[in-house]
Amino acid sequence: KRQQQYTAEDLENAVKAVKNGLLIREASRSDNIPYSTLNDHVNENVTSFGSGRISIFSEIEEMNLMNAVLVLQVNNFFILLVFSVQNLLL
Repeated sequence: KRQQQYTAEDLENAVKAVKNGLLIREASRSDNIPYSTLNDHVNENVTSFGSGRISIFSEIEEMNLMNAVLVLQVNNFFILLVFSVQNLLL
């Protein structure tokens, strides 16, 4: 996969230019943004600027998950899990 060659600001500016009358193809070429990407953003077929998928977790949920993992790590959860599995196999 090719590395993205434009910033979120470039994309926002290109969308504004198209909404002000510039053709999508022209804005795509001048700002070095793929035509299909710019077309999707102009026609509001996407929910965010930038690349990548939308996160499954909100920032708060991700922080809570990270904190829970750290607590389990501190409390040696992994070692307890290994011993539990070993006892099941005996």
